[in-house]
Amino acid sequence: MLARWPALIALLIGLPSLAVDSRPADSWVTNAVYPLRISEAQVHRGRFESLRAEPIDTRHLQIVWHPVHLETNAGVALLASADAPGHWPARDWRTYPMTLSDQDWVAQSPVYDLNVPIVYFVRVTDSAGTNYSPMRICRPQLLGLSASRPFRPFLEGFEHGTEGWTLTGKSGSSLSVDPIAHSGHYSLKVSLSAGQKSVAIGTTRIRGWQFVSHDATGVLLWMRTKGGSGHVGFTLYDNAFTTNQVTSESSIVATVTNGWQKFSLPLSSFPKLSPGGVDWFAIEFKGNGSLEFLIDDLQLTGPWKPEPE
Repeated sequence: MLARWPALIALLIGLPSLAVDSRPADSWVTNAVYPLRISEAQVHRGRFESLRAEPIDTRHLQIVWHPVHLETNAGVALLASADAPGHWPARDWRTYPMTLSDQDWVAQSPVYDLNVPIVYFVRVTDSAGTNYSPMRICRPQLLGLSASRPFRPFLEGFEHGTEGWTLTGKSGSSLSVDPIAHSGHYSLKVSLSAGQKSVAIGTTRIRGWQFVSHDATGVLLWMRTKGGSGHVGFTLYDNAFTTNQVTSESSIVATVTNGWQKFSLPLSSFPKLSPGGVDWFAIEFKGNGSLEFLIDDLQLTGPWKPEPE
C-alpha cells in the first residue's frame, strides 16, 4: 500500500489548479481620467464613501449612494461606462438619472456582458454646486450576477439625444436630432453650412469588446440627405486620442441621396484593424455646402438579421 503513495502524490501535483479571481467585485478606481468637461476641483473624495454597486437579482445591477447630508431637491445622476479601465479619452459614458428611495439615491446600470467591467461615478448638483464622486469599478460576475441583458446588436437610434456623439475639429456645423427618422422618432442631423466642403463627427458607441464577445463582423447604419447628395467616409480608431492610437479608414465611401439607404461596413473593409481595441468611430461628410445629412439605426452586423429592415 505504501508503495502507491509516490504515484498518487505525483498524480495530484500534475492536476491543474482551479483559477480563483481575487479581484474585488466593487472597488475604487485609481488613476482614473474624467471626461474633459470635469475638473479635478469638482471631484469630492470625502463625500461619497457609501457609493456602491449591488445586485438586485441575478440579472440586474443597482448603484446606491447614501449621502450624509441629504438634499431632497438635488439633481443626482449616474454616469456609467462598460469597458475595462483605460480608453479614458474615448470611453462610452452613459447618463442615468438617480431617484431618491428612502434615504438613498439609486439607479440601475445595464449589464451588457458579465465579463465586461462597469466603471461608474455620480454627478450631484445641489446647493454646493455641481460635484462628482471618485470613480468605482464593479465586475458583474464577481458581484453575483449570473445573467446579462440579452444581446442586441442595435447600438443607437437617437431616441435619447446625442450623448456619445460629437463634432470633431473646428467648424460652423451643428449636430442635433431630427424628426425625420428611418425608425422610431428621431435621427441624427449633421449640417454643412454654406461654403463648407466637409464636416466630421465621432462616437464612442462602438467598442472592441462588442466584436470580441459577440463575433460581430462589421457595422451597419442608415443614411440620407434632406435634399441633394454627398459622400461619406468612415474610420475606426483603436485607443483613440492616445500615443498608441491606430486608425483604419474603410475602403467604402458611401454616396448618400435624398432617401434612406442602408450601408454595411464589414470589418474587412478596414485594413489592418485590431477589432478588440476599437473605441471611436469617425464619420466624415462631404458636399457642396448647405447640405443636411441624416443618420439612424447604427448597429453591429454578424450572423443575425439587421433591425429594423
